[in-house]
Amino acid sequence: MSVIECRRFGRTRGFLENEEPEETLRLLLEIKVEIVVEEDDVERFITLIKNLARTGTIGAGNIFVLPVEDALRISTDEVGASAIR
Repeated sequence: MSVIECRRFGRTRGFLENEEPEETLRLLLEIKVEIVVEEDDVERFITLIKNLARTGTIGAGNIFVLPVEDALRISTDEVGASAIR
C-alpha cells in the first residue's frame, strides 16, 4: 500500500458543495491510496474501502481497479503473488 499526498479537482473544479464556483479551478489537497491485492481479494477490498470512505458528500473519492501484470520485490527477487505478501 502507498499513500501519496496530491492535488486534484473533479466535476466541481475544486469547489465544495456549498461554495459558489469561480471561473478558475481550485486544486484540493487530497491523499491517493494505492493498494495491490491478489485478484481473489479485489471485491472484498472494494467493499471495505467504499464502506470506510463514503461520506455522503461530493468529493469522497474514486476507486479505480487496474490489472497488475506482475510484481517483483527488488530486495529478494520474489515475483508474482509472493512479492506482494
